[in-house]
Amino acid sequence: MVGARSGVEIDVTQKRIRVYKALGKWRMGRWLELSPFDHVRLKMTYESQVMNARSISNTHTVKTYDLIFRGPSGEEFEFHDFSTYKLAHRAMSVLVQELGYSFEDEVALRKKRARSSNMDRRR
Repeated sequence: MVGARSGVEIDVTQKRIRVYKALGKWRMGRWLELSPFDHVRLKMTYESQVMNARSISNTHTVKTYDLIFRGPSGEEFEFHDFSTYKLAHRAMSVLVQELGYSFEDEVALRKKRARSSNMDRRR
């Protein structure tokens, strides 16, 4: 489609978020109310798909970055799979800075542990 794009839109004044598809200036997508949540977690997952064709099997694995919202009573809602860490981190940062959410960045923690582990091996 010409001019078609998608993205994530965060409305901080009305405390809501959505994944949208856009054609020109027209955007469509269902809003998720953020008021029941007070915490956001960013985690990395691997999603695999096996494709079989005429006795040939091919496995395709994709790394995604998920934003997971959590409310005060512990209920969780997985919002969206981002294709890059940078995009997921940017969305999480807006929620933390503008709405005061607490957060966990599991990707950053994993990277920090890996660096620490590598440094220990070099000693």
